[in-house]
Amino acid sequence: MMTYTYDPDENVIHLRASGVLVKQDPISYFKSLANDPDLKPQAEERVYFQDLENIAFTYLDIEEIVDAFEHYKHGEKLSQTVFLVDSDFSFGMARMIVSIFEPIIHRFRIVRVD
Repeated sequence: MMTYTYDPDENVIHLRASGVLVKQDPISYFKSLANDPDLKPQAEERVYFQDLENIAFTYLDIEEIVDAFEHYKHGEKLSQTVFLVDSDFSFGMARMIVSIFEPIIHRFRIVRVD
């Protein structure tokens, strides 16, 4: 599951990924942000992976996720994405996601938190 809140004063999206992510989770998230009338340009996206258990989409699903990302112009709305991770597992998941999207979009950072 992916849920987000938006802080317009700081222009920050707080995205929480929890449980087991399936293909539809990021696609729905990109669509929700595209339709969010309060979202300002160049927002910082902070992704919290502390409650993430696993990612259950396949290599073939990645193409559809990337297509949705590009269709909803998600990368164009952001100044950067910061992954906040607290374990080797969440670091690995963040690094995998960065490797998928890095060639086509904006800046990423991965930050370990306690």
